[in-house]
Amino acid sequence: MNEGAATNKTTPGGSATGNSRRTRDLGLTLLETLIVLAVIAIVSGATALTLAPRHGNATEVEARVLATTIQAAVDRSIVTGSRDVLVVDDRGYGLRGGVYHPLPAGTTLAGAGDGDLSLGFDDGLPFDLIVSAGSDRWTVSFDGLRTAVARGAA
Repeated sequence: MNEGAATNKTTPGGSATGNSRRTRDLGLTLLETLIVLAVIAIVSGATALTLAPRHGNATEVEARVLATTIQAAVDRSIVTGSRDVLVVDDRGYGLRGGVYHPLPAGTTLAGAGDGDLSLGFDDGLPFDLIVSAGSDRWTVSFDGLRTAVARGAA
């Protein structure tokens, strides 16, 4: 038998040329494909969120964020029996012991009285806060239980 002929034998998973690369190594595995699809989905979602139109102006958004903060504190007091205090100044607001939310430049907050507003379920007194920037004014009203946001002054 010729020695050269022995080296040209076909091996399992290989070719007659001696290449030992298996056919399963030539494509992508299911896991690799799923990872690529997940990355594409994440990038597409981030792009869509970045390019999404903003609803409302900055003053309205700030008023709605304030109203949501107040309502969440009141809802929490109903469920847990706790009492929160909203601390307000002309630069921003926050729940006592919580995160302070600064207002954007040019935006003001008025109508807080002494600056500490009780948000407990049974002891929350009604109040109005006015969020304004230039001539744009939004009123956040609290009736002791619910919040409402309306354009203009109270």
